[in-house]
Amino acid sequence: MIILGLDPGGSYTGYGVIEVSEYSEPKHIAHGVITLTKKKSLSSKLLKLSEELGQLMSMYSPSEVAIERIFLGKNADSAFKLGHVRGVCMMEAERIGASISEYAPKKIKKIVTGSGSADKEQVRWMVLHLLNQQSVEKDDATDALAIAVCHSRQRQAAATLRELNK
Repeated sequence: MIILGLDPGGSYTGYGVIEVSEYSEPKHIAHGVITLTKKKSLSSKLLKLSEELGQLMSMYSPSEVAIERIFLGKNADSAFKLGHVRGVCMMEAERIGASISEYAPKKIKKIVTGSGSADKEQVRWMVLHLLNQQSVEKDDATDALAIAVCHSRQRQAAATLRELNK
């Protein structure tokens, strides 16, 4: 099964693609960042994001997409714009029939590192270790891979609970 993790952002949207099977650790497939030009209008940024996500989803055919949930910051305008970006991510996942899951930043950190207050470096180290990678160039891509790993672990825990309850 292919999982696409997305870390939506107004300027950069990170993505991470992993493959999981019932009996093995997640396997790294791809990662990267979709850059949305700052000087363009919001609508043109959203169109570019839609096109690039469509290409990614066509290329990797994820059956599940995991997206970071919005946490409210100091700037309401930024939160609204981020909501639009997340909406495009969800729309493209829905377009290909992928299931969509959302995770809060603290939950992602907790599931990946064991601590909901882990810093970026701890998350980076665990993602590299778990996916057997030497480096990931951008934090947005690392975060997207962490979201994908978080989702794979949640799925695994749910499957284990189902087995125990039989």
